[in-house]
Amino acid sequence: MGRHRHDGPRLRLRSGIYYATVYDGGVPVERSTGERTRTAAEAVARSWAEQTEAPRGDPSRASATLNDALDALISDTRAKARLRSPERSLETVEFYECKAGTLLAFFGHAASLALWTRDSSASWRYIEWRRQTEVSDRTIKKELGALRTALYRAKERGAFGGDPDLAVPSSFDAGVGISSRSPTRDEFVALVPHLTPDAAAQAAFIIATSAEMAAVGRARRSDLPARIKAPCRIEIRGSKTDDRHRIVPVVTDEQVLLLEFVKRHAQGENDNLFRSEPPNRSLERACIKAKIEHVTPHSLRHAAGQWLLDLGTPIELVSRILGHASTSITEKVYARIKQEQVGDRMLDALDPKYTRAATRARKKSERTVKTLTRLPEPRHPELHEVDGRALTLDAWAAESGVPKSTLYFRVVLNGISMKQALAMGRASSHSGGTSHLATRTTAGILPRNPGTERPDLAPRSNVVSLKTPRNTVGHDRLELSANGLR
Repeated sequence: MGRHRHDGPRLRLRSGIYYATVYDGGVPVERSTGERTRTAAEAVARSWAEQTEAPRGDPSRASATLNDALDALISDTRAKARLRSPERSLETVEFYECKAGTLLAFFGHAASLALWTRDSSASWRYIEWRRQTEVSDRTIKKELGALRTALYRAKERGAFGGDPDLAVPSSFDAGVGISSRSPTRDEFVALVPHLTPDAAAQAAFIIATSAEMAAVGRARRSDLPARIKAPCRIEIRGSKTDDRHRIVPVVTDEQVLLLEFVKRHAQGENDNLFRSEPPNRSLERACIKAKIEHVTPHSLRHAAGQWLLDLGTPIELVSRILGHASTSITEKVYARIKQEQVGDRMLDALDPKYTRAATRARKKSERTVKTLTRLPEPRHPELHEVDGRALTLDAWAAESGVPKSTLYFRVVLNGISMKQALAMGRASSHSGGTSHLATRTTAGILPRNPGTERPDLAPRSNVVSLKTPRNTVGHDRLELSANGLR
């Protein structure tokens, strides 16, 4: 009787660990799978076999690697970007370079494209690995989306014979991120008093024009008309795609109100409309103070589309304003027609002669959206004057080297003048030393607002102070060499 043939990989259990026999250049080699269960060991052994397996009938596919596919994708994207204006950045190229670096860190440069010929097991291993680094599922899905795009390009060139859609498992649901939320008008009004003038102006500009953060950073004061009056047009200097560099029409009273606010409070220098600091951290702090759900600059862009849709703007026009190539992403993520508004929007679209009864029964309040009519003033930090120079507490701390917390304790809590606080130097105000005992009352600390009790205090006025942004790099970004992916 012949021996039963086993179709799976050859495994051997040794010291509780399964070892698999693989072929390296036609020579059998035994390697440890690192797994203690046969099922897990077989999965690892199959993945090794898939990396070295040559697709039948097409030897050229046997040598096709993940590095080749990603390199081709980046080169093709860079070539397309060069056809645009020289002033346009290569943001899409940078995006693919970032995602490619992370993918190659896990799979390796020599990983075969055959990994995605049969199933999504390789992608699931990648998902499990990335989740251990505490990145969001939305980030992982973007990385796998870049992989899928690379596989499609490789398939067009005959280097891949599998299904590119296997790169993103169909059951992998990244969900809707916090940035997809669209803040309401009431929430935006609640935010403004807790934002610095420049941050509030950036937020108003995004909602009025749907500009993304890259376009906000490129905005020029000369882009705004001398007089904000509808109808007018605003140039948005986007760069992610050809549709992002666009002209946005200003036709609603709400847009005019927001842009007038921008013109009053934007504090960019020279022709720059805004300062360089993005409002991410300012929005985070303002949301906490306003006691509302977290808002990001990207969710303000969502609000730009949703607010226009609420006013009855057709979805195809909202898509153009947002700079989308089609309405699919607009409808799916950015702006959604509320279920309770479907009937009302039908009455707006249909000729009244076909809807006589419904039109007569329609109440005015049902088709009126409560829009913004006024905006509160943004937050103005206090100014402290020393020898004729007026700076904020943060600015004095940065210039003098005295810790901000120390100046806060001396000036705000103890109520002494900024000049005296700076003269004390870096010595801690909490140590009980003689440097600050003279400024204390018998109770220990002066009142928060001394008023007439301290006539030597410099008069306080309101100015804007923006902190220097942190120079951070996302933990999921890997630097690539200047010579490409290899």
